[in-house]
Amino acid sequence: MGHAVAVPLTPGERIARIRESATLLDKQEWPDIDLVLSQHLLPVEDEWRGSKADYITAMIKDSSDQALSTLHQYLIDDALDKPVEQSPWPGSKLRVFFSHPAAHSQYVSQVGGSLALYGVEPFIAHDAIEPSAEWVNVIESALAGCDALVAFLFLETPRSQWCEQEIGWTLGRKRPVLPLSFGVNPIRTSRQVSSTTLRYGRATKRRTLQLSIG
Repeated sequence: MGHAVAVPLTPGERIARIRESATLLDKQEWPDIDLVLSQHLLPVEDEWRGSKADYITAMIKDSSDQALSTLHQYLIDDALDKPVEQSPWPGSKLRVFFSHPAAHSQYVSQVGGSLALYGVEPFIAHDAIEPSAEWVNVIESALAGCDALVAFLFLETPRSQWCEQEIGWTLGRKRPVLPLSFGVNPIRTSRQVSSTTLRYGRATKRRTLQLSIG
């Protein structure tokens, strides 16, 4: 009895697998992305100036049908094995992350409440995070899923490490950032912020981003 001959994937099937693989793997950290790719004998690069999804797509788009299918099936199985986490964005409205110094939380909450009446779903950390939640994970999840970020620029904002990271992470994902200035100039920093700082101290792909909003 002869061996069955594998039927080549159609271009449409390849595109679907590439897109879904990029979406699933995009949720992981840079070192884990490279680990998964290398273990599937797919190429990796030390330097990348783009998003995770673009990087993954570039690394797998020229792979063989077998390698692509194997990676795709692995990612599907891996996703099914993981517990489902509650999204910080429960609705389907415009998702806007509010970046602000803690001292002005009450005012920012009032703004969020007003915008919610107009179809905006604001994420305000002190309002949205449960006391028992892993707050860093929740914030990262909110940043990853937001459609835009509003930066409340108070006197304390330039001194806030968290505000800078939130703005940088959003710009790195090519999401719009709207600065609202309250008596201070928009943030302009001459130093380069590496993507290692955009993940709250967690190691990521070596990539730099020039912060400048306004």
